[in-house]
Amino acid sequence: MAIAGASLTEQAITNDLGSWSTVLMTSVVFFFAFSSVLSNYVIAEANLFFLGGRRLATNVLKLVTLGSIDVRCHVQAHGGLVARRFWRWR
Repeated sequence: MAIAGASLTEQAITNDLGSWSTVLMTSVVFFFAFSSVLSNYVIAEANLFFLGGRRLATNVLKLVTLGSIDVRCHVQAHGGLVARRFWRWR
């Protein structure tokens, strides 16, 4: 079976730089994702204040943000299985 996608990239970098590069790549991807979510939240909160958002609106934004993170994690964990089943069904 051929290696493809992220596994191919990981294997190529591991072969060139060594096994420590896997930990480094995982950390870099995690911090990139974390900073993206954080920056999007800060931008949304600033826009909410500009539009005259009250404390209730800010709390709703916080709940929606936390909910979307939870849903994304669930979809990321199980999305591959759903996608494979969908494409096999077609």
